[in-house]
Amino acid sequence: MVPRIFASIKGNPLSLNFFVQCYIRCLMRPDHLTFSNEDPKKLLKLLVVFFQTFKDQKFDSNFVSKFGFDKLLEADFTTEHEDLQLPANLDKALKSLISCQDIMLMDPLISEVVRLIDLYRSLF
Repeated sequence: MVPRIFASIKGNPLSLNFFVQCYIRCLMRPDHLTFSNEDPKKLLKLLVVFFQTFKDQKFDSNFVSKFGFDKLLEADFTTEHEDLQLPANLDKALKSLISCQDIMLMDPLISEVVRLIDLYRSLF
């Protein structure tokens, strides 16, 4: 299944809205067996690593042949908040965080994104 996600992050097939949705869902879920959701900063860092693994990934015929799939099926991955315009400061902070390759520079960005999502949480 190919996820159709809105407003993709440059070089990433996943969107900032989807990133925020994943983060909020993880915060609200009961504890996971292998990863606690008690520390929002650690949780956000894990999601960043996950999203970074999809950088420059294209779900196309090369993907199909490389991974031995029979075919791709395109379907909506999620429709929650598809029309939500993220506040400009959150959008900018998320883009900086997800594109950050230096782990030492990531911590202040993580703190800022956690603060902003907490501030705007009622939107999600």
